[in-house]
Amino acid sequence: MSAQTQREENRIRRLPMDEDNNIIDRQEFTIQSPAKMIMMGHTLMGKTMTMVNTKKIMIGDTLTETKYFECTNKVHLSVKKSKDPYKKLKNGVYIPMGLAEVVNDLYHTNCMDEYRKLQQRLDLAHVPEEKVKIFNALKEHIAKMRWPIFALDNLTQLQEMNYSATLHAYNLEVRPDPPKMDIRKVDKYSGVNYTRPNFFGILEYIESYAAPFIIYVAHVKNKKDVIGKDTDDLTPLDVALDGIAPYTITRLMSAVAIFNRNNEGCFLDFNKRTETDLGARPVHLRNKIIKIADFQTDPKVYPTRYWQEIYPDLIF
Repeated sequence: MSAQTQREENRIRRLPMDEDNNIIDRQEFTIQSPAKMIMMGHTLMGKTMTMVNTKKIMIGDTLTETKYFECTNKVHLSVKKSKDPYKKLKNGVYIPMGLAEVVNDLYHTNCMDEYRKLQQRLDLAHVPEEKVKIFNALKEHIAKMRWPIFALDNLTQLQEMNYSATLHAYNLEVRPDPPKMDIRKVDKYSGVNYTRPNFFGILEYIESYAAPFIIYVAHVKNKKDVIGKDTDDLTPLDVALDGIAPYTITRLMSAVAIFNRNNEGCFLDFNKRTETDLGARPVHLRNKIIKIADFQTDPKVYPTRYWQEIYPDLIF
């Protein structure tokens, strides 16, 4: 066996090259829609309304964001069928049971196991013809999903749910006697060594099993210098997340958008305001302001929505 033949047999073929060592354009085989996006803005601006009764979007309501809408595409995450309050994952993360049940239902409804297999096969394939076939199968699979977008509304309240889950874990596994009443008072560090890892574990769980595309609806900080800001002056660092530096969350996103509403409609602003801003990684969103809904004065009539501008891989 020649040295050249031996080298070819030893190749694992993880590099983006075909059998003739030509570079494979991976952008050609990339889903353009943002996998995980934060939609942030002041309260009562209409963020939730733009998603109500929208095909392809399932709203996970952490509080009562959908209470006053005739909404058919919502599920309350605080409600559970199981007697257990939390689900413990193998990695030690505690998930609020209502959220765990919803993610489980979405996993099966969206056939996420097949989605994950296709994603892995696409990443490993190096023959162009094979990649085209797998990529088309992946797009078809996403198109058939009932709820390819899971919108968690809202991220700020999810942190409160995380505090309860982490407190339960602390009292059960760390110091059961005497039981603590507030996870933020268990030590001089406000319990961040427990709450932060669990919070990120919850996000990873949602993103891995619920749907291909996740929207995290977020409010802005309840501080005078932030509340008084005009929408044009908001930045991703103004996200209201108690106990967590916003950048540690926003840096993990595919896109961060500032929600704005005026007499012309509802818009998502993906412009980078500072060098620390994320903006958007997908090219079709980068440094753009995109209209997602018409302006509507009648509260009983829902506006025309344009979510296909954000998610071009889906048909609404």
